[in-house]
Amino acid sequence: MHVQLLQRDVKISSEIFEKLLQKYKNLGLVYVRGCFVEAGREQRLALAVRALELGADVEDVCRFLDWDEFEQVAVLAFKANGYAVKKNFRFKAAGRRWEIDVVGLKEPLIVCADCKHWNRGWRKAATAKAVDAQIQRAEAFAGSIERHVRQMPRIIEWQEILVVPIVISLVPAPFKFYRNVPVVPILQLQDFLDYMPAYVHEMKTFRGKFSNRRLSL
Repeated sequence: MHVQLLQRDVKISSEIFEKLLQKYKNLGLVYVRGCFVEAGREQRLALAVRALELGADVEDVCRFLDWDEFEQVAVLAFKANGYAVKKNFRFKAAGRRWEIDVVGLKEPLIVCADCKHWNRGWRKAATAKAVDAQIQRAEAFAGSIERHVRQMPRIIEWQEILVVPIVISLVPAPFKFYRNVPVVPILQLQDFLDYMPAYVHEMKTFRGKFSNRRLSL
């Protein structure tokens, strides 16, 4: 956006605007290229979180965020931690269809992440409902692991498979854990994934098993 248009929209004095723009530039939240202010996906998400922290209306903030932007930041965090990634993974199990927003694979972990774009705020009941639903997805995924080998061929070679459900939120939820399932703010996801292997046995997990290790691919 052109600097002059941005200043007009935020409705603050030129002096304050220049100070804020320089501050956000120094924090890496925006790029200034000539007369234009730009922000990439990660910057847009960080700006949204900052706005919420300062008391902005949740729904107003979310209008500026694309659902795919939210999921893509999660994908980048997984990849930065050495995970192979499957996005919007669909499968059949237990007589129904399922979908997992992001599946991260890094031996022996298969992390099944549900990306909850902020919508009207988190409440305890909503958090519990989201976690319960993700536990069901992860359990269904683990129980049908043999069906996924063609899409995830390397897992047939793993000595152990732990399927880990997590929920990713835009901002902190009322619980950091519910039923031993982590609820992770998106901007903390990369650090969480870095430390998770050391604590995974304290989390809710499901074991994936193959009835025949010589299963044909």
